[in-house]
Formats: sequence, C-alpha cells, structure tokens
Amino acid sequence: SSAAGSITHGSLAAGRTARGKGLTSGQAGAEAEVRKRGWASSLGEREAGVASVSSPVFDRAGRLLAALCVSGPIDRIAPRLEELGQDVRNASQTITQRLG
Repeated sequence: SSAAGSITHGSLAAGRTARGKGLTSGQAGAEAEVRKRGWASSLGEREAGVASVSSPVFDRAGRLLAALCVSGPIDRIAPRLEELGQDVRNASQTITQRLG
C-alpha cells in the first residue's frame, strides 16, 4: 500500500483494516511503528520507482481528517526518508494544531 493509504485506509484505528478486518501481526507491527514515529512510507510498493512519505492530519476531535504526503522518484526520496518523514510529520502536526 502507499504511505497515504497506510494512514487513511488503514485508519490507524484499533488494529482494524479499512474493511474492518483484524490486522495480521506484520500489519499490526507496521501500524505500531507508524503511530510511534508519526509518519508512514512507501518505497516502490504501489508503483515501481516511486516513493512517498505521509503523516496524518486530525480534526479538533482527534479524528483522522486527511494525510499530508510527499512523493517522488525513489532515488531522490529514499536517501532522505527519515528527514522527509520528520518534515511531513511536523507539517501535519502544525496543520492539526491550526485546525484545533
């Protein structure tokens, strides 16, 4: 799945997928990591050669509203994955705060 899909479709909600099914142990571990660091990444998972980094934006009630995403060629994104992840997370947190 894409990074934004990990945020929006996975819902980051109580171990459930977008279709309400339980997560596998691998999915649950990945979701826990996304929650911990505040961003998700995709390296060629949806389309060969494309990478993305996403972070959730919440409304004032704490519900998932959107995902902020940066994507581009994998050779440009992958070497800066951690840096871009932190930047996208910081931007999504700023948007969330402004909505509150």
